[in-house]
Amino acid sequence: MTGIYAPPEATSVVAAADAPLLRGLFPAAVGAAELCGGAVGIELWPAEAQAVERAVPGRVWEFAAGRACARVAMAQLGHAAVAVPARPDRAPAWPTGLVGSITHTSGYCAAVVASASLYVGIGIDVEQVGAIGADLWSRLYTPTELDWLQGQSDAWRDEAAALLFCAKEAFYKSQYPSTGRWLEFDDVEVEVHRPAEGFEVGTYTIRVVGQVSPASFPSSAHGRYCTRGGLLLASAWAEQSGSST
Repeated sequence: MTGIYAPPEATSVVAAADAPLLRGLFPAAVGAAELCGGAVGIELWPAEAQAVERAVPGRVWEFAAGRACARVAMAQLGHAAVAVPARPDRAPAWPTGLVGSITHTSGYCAAVVASASLYVGIGIDVEQVGAIGADLWSRLYTPTELDWLQGQSDAWRDEAAALLFCAKEAFYKSQYPSTGRWLEFDDVEVEVHRPAEGFEVGTYTIRVVGQVSPASFPSSAHGRYCTRGGLLLASAWAEQSGSST
C-alpha cells in the first residue's frame, strides 16, 4: 500500500452501527460508514493512488477518506479489504458482487455498499445546507419543484433546496451502474415527505419526467433524507427484481 495522507484535526471512520442517522437512511442489508473531520494515516492502495497522484491535498483527502469508509462498509457485509480504484468515468470500481456509492463535502465523507444480488444500485449524497443559492434553482429544479420551494418557510427553504439537489444526485448514483446514463437535473422530479414529529429521517419520491431511454429505465424511486450539523444527506437504492430488503 502507498500514498499515506494525514490531514490535521483527524478523527476515525465510524461504522453505521455507531452512526444512527446514517444507518436510518438505508435498509439493514446495506453496509455504511462515515468520517467527520480528517483521518489519521489513511493508506491508498496502489490501484487507488493512481487516480489522485497529481491532485491537490484536499482532493487526496476526499478520495482517501472515501476509500477508508468504503472498506469499513464492506467489512460489515463480510468482505475483505480490497482496493476501490476509479473507473475512467471517475466512478468507484467496486469489487465483483458489490454496488456502492461515496459522497463527500468539506470535512465529511460517507460510503455505502450492498450486495449486487439484492440491489441494482445504491446512492448517497451530502450537501451543506445553504450552499444551493437561489440563483441556481432555475438550472437545477423543475417548475413544480420551484413552486414547492417558494411555498416553504424562510427557515426551511435552504434545507429544502439542498434536499432536492441531494435526492437527485443520490438517484443518479443508484441508477448509473445499470443504465450508464448521465441525467440532466430536469429529467427527474422530487416529491418530499417531511418526517413525522419526533422523527429525524424523512422520505422522498423521485419520478422521471424527461425523455429518458431505454424503455426499461426506472420510472420512479424512493429515498430517505436527514439533516445533521448543517449537512443534508439523502439516499436512494434500486432493488433487484424479486428481492425484498
